[in-house]
Amino acid sequence: MNRPLSRILGIGLACALASGVSPLLADGPPSAEPRARAQALFEGALEDIEAGRTAAACAKFAASQAADPKTTTLLNLASCYEALDRTASAWASYKEAEVLARRSGRPDLEARARDGAAALAAKLVHLTIEVPAASRTPGLVVTRDGTQVSAAEWGMRVPVDEGDHVVTASAPGRSPARLEVTVRGGARLVTVPVLERSEAEGSPPSVPVAARASDVPSWWTATRTSGIVVASVGAMAAATGLGLGLVANGNYGDARATCGAPPSDCPASAVVRADDARTLARGATVVGLAGAVLLAAGVVIVAVAPSPSRDRRARSPFGLPVTVGLGGGAIAGTF
Repeated sequence: MNRPLSRILGIGLACALASGVSPLLADGPPSAEPRARAQALFEGALEDIEAGRTAAACAKFAASQAADPKTTTLLNLASCYEALDRTASAWASYKEAEVLARRSGRPDLEARARDGAAALAAKLVHLTIEVPAASRTPGLVVTRDGTQVSAAEWGMRVPVDEGDHVVTASAPGRSPARLEVTVRGGARLVTVPVLERSEAEGSPPSVPVAARASDVPSWWTATRTSGIVVASVGAMAAATGLGLGLVANGNYGDARATCGAPPSDCPASAVVRADDARTLARGATVVGLAGAVLLAAGVVIVAVAPSPSRDRRARSPFGLPVTVGLGGGAIAGTF
């Protein structure tokens, strides 16, 4: 058995012989239930030590101490940690035992705890967690091996057990960071980086936006486009017929002006011009009527053309609803 483990059994036996009670009961009157649980854990830890189950013994000593704090339990826990080469944990347990022994008036246990801590002080290794100002996001939480590190500890050299350690940093709306570090035979420094905004937080909030023009069904369907073309041709034909009619009427008036009072007194040239004016007038009438028909047809095509949503209620490019029914059509709007 190595020296730290022999001290565990030695402390327990010495305290029992000196007080005539279990080593666990040396420091004060606990309540019955925690006392019984702590006693069972303490005795189980001693059995684990004798069987070589050191790690299991340390866990039981720690649970016993949590149930019923005792100087002797802390000393045994410190020696157990020392046997596992958990130097920082052993040193911290010795220091806590020193304070507890002083409060309970046990100078012998106080001296033992002080000597144990002093022997380990030179073997301690340290880990410093540095949190730069730029990394101090509101709500930042830093942990070391699952235990939260208070802001007061940021930048301090803290004794840790040799081996691997995990430092994490998290904050609301930020992607967490995980840092793994191995500390052996000296000191290590870990710097918490600036946490990046998480995807959900970094993206602008979703807000309703107007539909793109390509997503909105166009009023200009193929049928309506055809109707507009037909109506445009009709309007131009009607305008042409009107213009020709005005020219014919003017020519006929000029021809009549050269005639005398009786119609038979018209010169031959005036008769020819009058006949030409009549022919032009007839042509203007045909063109005008054809244009009017085309214009009306175009308007009807546009009015009855189905909308992209197959609704009987369409909307003109000017924002006016066009309603078509069996009795005719109507355009309504607000000006």
